[in-house]
Amino acid sequence: MSKQAFGVKDRFLLWLVSFLGPLLLLALGRTWRTTWRGNEKLREIRGRGGKVLYASWHKNILPLAYFYRKQGIHIMISEHRDGEFIARVAKRLGYHPVRGSSTHGGSRALFEMSQVGNKGFDAAITPDGPKGPKREVQPGTVVIASRANLPVVPVSACAKPCWKLRSWDEFLIPKPFSKVVILVAKPLHLPPKFEEAQIEPLSQRVKESLNENETEAKNLF
Repeated sequence: MSKQAFGVKDRFLLWLVSFLGPLLLLALGRTWRTTWRGNEKLREIRGRGGKVLYASWHKNILPLAYFYRKQGIHIMISEHRDGEFIARVAKRLGYHPVRGSSTHGGSRALFEMSQVGNKGFDAAITPDGPKGPKREVQPGTVVIASRANLPVVPVSACAKPCWKLRSWDEFLIPKPFSKVVILVAKPLHLPPKFEEAQIEPLSQRVKESLNENETEAKNLF
């Protein structure tokens, strides 16, 4: 959405959110006591200079946005009005927003995301975003991973104590000084070419890995 589409009030809110949002997240994140697990599973890929497509359920956006900041990771963000606010914050945190979703600007966004690995960057996606259904992998995840030839790396975040919003995804906000566990799963290597009939089983494979990783992360507590 272009800046011209916003009124004076909205433009002020955009400025306020893009300025205060990153500051608040950085202040909160620095109080968390963090445990990382599974990063060694990326060693082989990183050793040969490879890039990955991080995948996580939409509810984990906040803690993962803090921990993976300033790495130039390309992330797909909706072109809707709310997406503009998220994109501004993401850019301040060192991400590269790619605007589009399954309903608006999808083809263009899929193409740009599929070129990320060639440009020397990682990519990240929330397979059930931006509006659900919860914990259901949209076809775009499989398409991007295949076209970009990037392994899918499921990542989970769990925290205690935390707030869980009454939103469709049960959005996770770790409380100040809480314990946070970030668990990285084994990379999934999807075929570079497949028939349309294979999209559903491949999406199911990604879904199962994400859910297994989520359960394991919770068990670490």
